[in-house]
Amino acid sequence: MGGPSGPPPKPGDAEFLEYGLHVYDSVPGLAPSDKYELRVRRVDDSRGWHEAFAFITRCKQGDGMKTNNYFEHLSGWTNTYINFEMSRPVEVEIARVNGEPITKAAAHPKHRVESCEIRGGKAYVVMNDPALIAVDIDGQMDDQDTGKGYKGPPIHTVTVFGNPIIEGRPDPNDPSVFAVAPGDEAPSEGDWETLMFLPGVHDIGLRFALHSNKRYYIPGDAIVHGTLNNMRGRNNGKNIHLFGYGTISGERIRHPRHVAPPSKNSPNPKRVRAQDQEYNPVRIIDAEDVLVEGITIADSAYHSL
Repeated sequence: MGGPSGPPPKPGDAEFLEYGLHVYDSVPGLAPSDKYELRVRRVDDSRGWHEAFAFITRCKQGDGMKTNNYFEHLSGWTNTYINFEMSRPVEVEIARVNGEPITKAAAHPKHRVESCEIRGGKAYVVMNDPALIAVDIDGQMDDQDTGKGYKGPPIHTVTVFGNPIIEGRPDPNDPSVFAVAPGDEAPSEGDWETLMFLPGVHDIGLRFALHSNKRYYIPGDAIVHGTLNNMRGRNNGKNIHLFGYGTISGERIRHPRHVAPPSKNSPNPKRVRAQDQEYNPVRIIDAEDVLVEGITIADSAYHSL
């Protein structure tokens, strides 16, 4: 394998775009998945493996579907996922955290990967181009019907998001960029052009207001709990750009019907209420010239986008 040794270049380094691989190795304040651990390497580079931060999203514990609107048989299921950036062929290594060997694996869709194989109890997937794939481990999804009536153990799935390299990413030192640190309140308005969430865990709550002619950037080493919408100002749906490879999470938000259920005397208590729509992770009314790209939406309380 050719190429220089040492740590991979970071965004802003002269060699970054040429290197063609950017792996997010940690999210400050967030524990990684306790199911799988993943590493990524460029197939033709001597720098070797780079630890990738493995996010995990869990099905909330059900109570006969009375508290979170989850099907009860999905209780305990999880999905582990990673985001990284690539412009060259890469190999992804998947291993169980508990050390239990993986005996077989299959990548879907198959045509988006060069190979998927087992070596030494770990799964290895080679990707020549950016792709979003699921990797079935030990036939958990492929070899059995996990639909209605499933009574087996919880399923733990893996998804790998190999994204294109972001060019022209926001610079937190740019005066047109407002950089939000974890724990700080994100401003909804201001003279900034781009709102940038710095690496770590953020909580913007319900109904964080989006505005026209603004950009919102969530990097791959950040997770934002809450929902974003322009429902408070219906003329705020033009020229909005929401991007980055970070996560918008509904983990801390309950389904709206279990927060303030409709009256039992309502002619149709299951009818969607206008305020329910505020629980969508992203909702932009009267959208015009709007671009939403790259972000992961996890555990949404009420639909997604």
